[in-house]
Amino acid sequence: ADAAVRDGALVRLLLGASPAEAAAALDPGPWTVVHARGGDGTPFAAADLAASLGTALVETDATASPGKTLERLGEAGAARVSGAAPASVRLLLPASSPLTARSGWFLGASAPAEAGDLPAADRQAARALRRAEA
Repeated sequence: ADAAVRDGALVRLLLGASPAEAAAALDPGPWTVVHARGGDGTPFAAADLAASLGTALVETDATASPGKTLERLGEAGAARVSGAAPASVRLLLPASSPLTARSGWFLGASAPAEAGDLPAADRQAARALRRAEA
């Protein structure tokens, strides 16, 4: 989806649309939630990971928690510039997108989920990341 479509979906969500309605504007689904930890400590590590996975839907907040809004990367590829790799990165991919190991990153992925099931998929991806790091 292009930036205008993504922005429109976010506006719909913020103005009261259900997650399923907003997600349908991006892609009909299902979706895969990916949690990642790693990178080289530069501000662009999460942006590089997102680009390599083919998504602009990423949250890089070090205090990421379920229920937060995913952040869209800008054209320059920078999310929030903190000077260090985030403690956790969450990404949202169409389920049809391939997910393969990335050097320097631990990844945990959910099973494909419809928009209404994304909170459960987010928890599943978090558990998968903890297992990958163990």
